[in-house]
Amino acid sequence: MPVRQQKESTPKIRGVADIVICLDITGSMGPCINGVKNNLKSFIDNLTTGNSNNPLEWKAMAVGYRDVTDSKAPAFEGFQNSFTDNESELKDQIDSFEAAGGGDEPESLLDALYKIATEISWPHEIGKSHRIVVVFTDATCREELDSSTTQGDRSYNKIIDEYSRGHFKLFLFGINSKIYQSICEKIPKSVFFPQGTTYKEVIANLQKTGFEKVMAQLGKSVSGASDILTEEVLDAGSGGIPMDDIS
Repeated sequence: MPVRQQKESTPKIRGVADIVICLDITGSMGPCINGVKNNLKSFIDNLTTGNSNNPLEWKAMAVGYRDVTDSKAPAFEGFQNSFTDNESELKDQIDSFEAAGGGDEPESLLDALYKIATEISWPHEIGKSHRIVVVFTDATCREELDSSTTQGDRSYNKIIDEYSRGHFKLFLFGINSKIYQSICEKIPKSVFFPQGTTYKEVIANLQKTGFEKVMAQLGKSVSGASDILTEEVLDAGSGGIPMDDIS
């Protein structure tokens, strides 16, 4: 079942969302990258039309990550991208990623999350929009951030602190992981959607459900069109995708 952080009493921000789509772009992730890219329309359509009483102003960008210890391919891509409200431009950003490298697990998701919070120029100040980070991965992550990313505390608690302080909401679709579970339990209004215990299970479960349905329902949640996403959305394997109301 998905793991959700309990709701906090925070000010409501309606109508504005800044979104980063963060993709594991290692070699096994080709089907997932294509699934997200080819179903962006479902996501965007539900962002803009999912709630006619609360039209959404949105901007999004895409980034990719691999493994900082693997020299065969760049560890991070897309961090130079700009936020856009154009579907074609966002699709082009994702299309630029090639599923390659990464080597064996684990990968560098913690470093990618930290860079998203600290290096990206977000369109709105904290508290002026929903800052949403959506992750798709079929691998576990390294237990600490790399020393090339940050100094001092390099545990995943640094991600929890940065995301809580920055009012980020993290939606993480991935392999069963205690670290992912703990992060999403402790960052307010964040959700972890475990998809299996192996990379093959993760991809198979997402494909069985259908990326069109996954992306459509994700868009509805971001737009505030529904308080939760029904169990049927990700009913494959250990899926299930109820989400907190983020409107």
